[in-house]
Formats: sequence, C-alpha cells, structure tokens
Amino acid sequence: MLHYFNTEIANMFGVVPAVVAQNFWYWVRKNERENKNCFDGRFWVYESIREMSNVLYYISHNQVRSAIEKLVKSGILIKGNFNKSHYDRTIWYSFTDEGYAIFVKAEMENGKHTKATG
Repeated sequence: MLHYFNTEIANMFGVVPAVVAQNFWYWVRKNERENKNCFDGRFWVYESIREMSNVLYYISHNQVRSAIEKLVKSGILIKGNFNKSHYDRTIWYSFTDEGYAIFVKAEMENGKHTKATG
C-alpha cells in the first residue's frame, strides 16, 4: 500500500498530522467528486479515530487523536455534526479555506487539476 503526505503540512505540524490530513483530503476529494456529504458549502468526511488508526496502522490511536486536535486547533481542519439522529455523536471533518488552499496548491504543483475530477 502506498501512503504519502503534503510536505507543507508536515513542515508546519509534523509528519503524523500530515499523514492524517492527507487521509482526510483523500476522502473529502472523493466526496467532492461524487457530490456527497456537502453541507454549508463544504464537503465533509466522517471517520472514527479507531477506523483511521486501522487504515494508518503505523500510527497509534493516540497519535491520530493528537494529530486531529493539532490540525483543528491550527485552523486547517474543522469539525461538524451532520448526523440524522440527535443521539449520533459522530464527528465530521472538513478543511478550512486555508487548509483547502494548501492541498489545492500542492495538487497544482504536482500537475493535478484543482477540481476533483477523478
């Protein structure tokens, strides 16, 4: 399996937050391509810390949690709640305008399109 990360995010916050942010970016862009989970003008993803640490098996549960907190606190990620049930406490994540711009810039520098097209 191939995993990679945004070096600008890694330079600002560390490699683990960069890997976690890249995972969110993948899913946000996938939702954008499929026009899914769009709320308040943003595309969102929900994934538990447990699920994420299973996918990113080389990063511990606590490291994932810490990375998410760091990215939220720094203004790269935002949290939301778009669950249908009042009792569902699943946290949704999306990128702030600043976070989105960092990833789009990296895509442009690597020859990818700015709009998620597949």
